[in-house]
Amino acid sequence: MAGSSPSPLPRALANPGQWCWFNAVLQALASINDPRWWAILRSVLDGSHEEGTGSCEAAEDLPACLASVLLYINNEIALEPDCANSVVCNLAKAIAEECGLSSACGEQQDAHEAFIQILEAMHAGLQKRQLNAILLLQRPAWDPLHPWLVRTASWARATAACRWFQELWQGTLEERRVCSACGLVKVDVCSSRQAFRCLSLDMLQGGQLSFSIDLASLLHQSYGGKGVEEIEGLVCSRCSARASRQRCWQESLRGSLLAQQACRRLGAFGDAIQEAEHLSLLCPAGSPEPVLRRTTHFRSFRIHKAPAILTLHLRRLIHGPWGLVRLPNPVRCPAAMLLDKALHSYALASVVSHLGTANQGHFIAHRAWHPHAQTEKQAVPKSYTPLVTSGKVDLWCPVLASLRFLRSWRAGCPLRESEVQRRTW
Repeated sequence: MAGSSPSPLPRALANPGQWCWFNAVLQALASINDPRWWAILRSVLDGSHEEGTGSCEAAEDLPACLASVLLYINNEIALEPDCANSVVCNLAKAIAEECGLSSACGEQQDAHEAFIQILEAMHAGLQKRQLNAILLLQRPAWDPLHPWLVRTASWARATAACRWFQELWQGTLEERRVCSACGLVKVDVCSSRQAFRCLSLDMLQGGQLSFSIDLASLLHQSYGGKGVEEIEGLVCSRCSARASRQRCWQESLRGSLLAQQACRRLGAFGDAIQEAEHLSLLCPAGSPEPVLRRTTHFRSFRIHKAPAILTLHLRRLIHGPWGLVRLPNPVRCPAAMLLDKALHSYALASVVSHLGTANQGHFIAHRAWHPHAQTEKQAVPKSYTPLVTSGKVDLWCPVLASLRFLRSWRAGCPLRESEVQRRTW
C-alpha cells in the first residue's frame, strides 16, 4: 500500500474473524477531521515518523501505536508492508495489555466498550508523557543529554496534547434533581463528576417505541433537560435538616441544652447546607445525631459543555422474556445537527454499526472521507453531505449498537456531494 502519491481514499486494514470491532473503531477514529486530533497523534510519535518516508520504528505503547496506524490509514505516512503489519500487531497487543480487549482466541468484543477504553488508555498515555516532560524540566539546565530548549518544547507539546484531548473528547453534563417532598432543586455541573466522553441514548422513551426515530429528537429528549427520571431513596439535605431540627426540638423540651443549641443552628443555617452529611457540623458534641431523610427525586440531564467531537451510543438491547432482544427500528442520522443555540453545531462524520443478532454479528464502519483536510490545517471542513445508503449495506437497517461520531460544524456551510466521497468498510 506504500507509494509516492497518497491514495484519495483511506487505506483498509485486514479484517480477520472476530477482529471486526478493531477495524471499525480504527476507521471511525481516522475519520475525525479536527486538526487538534491529528496534532495530538503526531506529538506522541516524537518524530519517529515523517511524511513520505518508509522508515518504521516499532512503537509498543498504545498512544504511539494508535497514532501510527491512524496516520497510515489516512495516507499521512507511508510504511512498508512488513512494517505496517508490525505496527498494527503492536497496536492490537497494546490494546490487549492496557484495555484487556482481544480476539486472539475468537473472543467477541463490543465496539462501544473498545472505543471508551481506547480513549481512556490514550488519555492516560498523554498524561504520562506530560509527567515525564515535567520531570525532565527539573533536571539541571546544563545537562548535555537533554538540552533545556528541547525539554521545554517537549513539555509544551505534551501539555497542549492533554489540553486538546480534553477539548475534543470530554464534555460536561448538567444534572438537575428536584425533591418530591420539599421541592428542593439541586443542580450539579461539576467538571469531574458530570464528565462524559460518550452519551448513551435509550431508544425506549417512556416505554414507547416509534417505527422511525430521529437521532436529533432522541438526543434532545434524553439530554435536553426534558427527560425526567424518577429515583427513590436519595438523601435530601433540606428534608434532613428539617427532620434533624424537629428531633433536636423534641430533645430540648426534655431539658437538653445541647439539643436546644443545635436546634437554633439548624434553624438558622440548616437550609443552606448543600450536603445532608454536613449537618453534623451544626450539631455540637452531645446533641442528637442528624436525621438523614430519604425521598423520591426527579432527575434530568442536559449538556452543559459540549465536546468538539460528540459521540452517541444507541442502546438497542432490552430484556425480553427469553433473554436479550434487539430493537430493529431504524434511526435517521442527519447530515448536520444543532444541539442548542449556545452549544456547537455538528456534522455527521462516521457511523459504526453492528449487523447481526443480540448474541453475534459483525461490526462495520461508514465514514465520510474529506481528502487532504488534515494537511490543509482547516479547523472546519468546507462542506458535508449525509452518508447515503446503497448496495448491500444500508445505514437504516437494524443494528445492535451504533457510535455516532460528530464534530464541530459551522452553520450555513453549503452541502455539495461532489466534495465528499463515501466508502464502505
